[in-house]
Amino acid sequence: MQLAFAVTLLLAAGICNAEQGQIQASVTPLQKVTQILKAMKEKGIQDKHEEEVEYAAYKQSCDDITAEKNRIIVIEEGQVVSLKAHVQKWSSESARLRSAIDILIQDQSIHSSDLLSANSKRGLESGDYSAAHEDYGASIQAIEKAIRILESQDYSTAASLLQDHKVPEAARRTIEAFLSRSEDDPLQTNSGAKSNTVVEMLEKLLNKFEDERTKLEREEMTKKHAYQLLKVSLEGQLSHEEDEENQKNSRALR
Repeated sequence: MQLAFAVTLLLAAGICNAEQGQIQASVTPLQKVTQILKAMKEKGIQDKHEEEVEYAAYKQSCDDITAEKNRIIVIEEGQVVSLKAHVQKWSSESARLRSAIDILIQDQSIHSSDLLSANSKRGLESGDYSAAHEDYGASIQAIEKAIRILESQDYSTAASLLQDHKVPEAARRTIEAFLSRSEDDPLQTNSGAKSNTVVEMLEKLLNKFEDERTKLEREEMTKKHAYQLLKVSLEGQLSHEEDEENQKNSRALR
């Protein structure tokens, strides 16, 4: 600035010297210097004003950018806090879901085992029932056959019943006793009465076997119904637990 001022003074002095010979000069050297200095002042003021305006604009831009960055930082810090809380929440929820899934898996294992046991037990019960029912059927048929033979007083055929393994032991003993008494009475005295007595005993035995078979059939129906209810219940529980496990796995993977 001082150098520019010195140059200006030198220029002004030169102008004064050049114009000393001009008698008709309209402007004095001092006035010329004053004009130059005034123009320089005005230009300096203008330049300063322009610089101040430019600086103010730049500063305003910097302030705006800083304010925007600070606003974004505040928002993102809030988002970070929210995300941390969200992560913590879902970490706890995930742990809870994993624990619930483990329990469901254990329950499914228990119910699957119960269903297998029920199926196995039912298979054994059904097999036992079929065998017992078949035995009762064969025994009842054999007693009915014995009754028909004794009613016809065909003693030779009645003797063959002792060799029939389908004839129940109690019926066999009754028939054997009857035939033994018949052998002791070659004249077949009162054979009809004796035969009727034996038939009555066999009929009572027949009724007993039929009642037992009916009881067996009722018990089988009760066991079968109980099994079907248990099977439906266990299968329903397994299906529900499977759906629950899938839902919880889906939520845990989100």
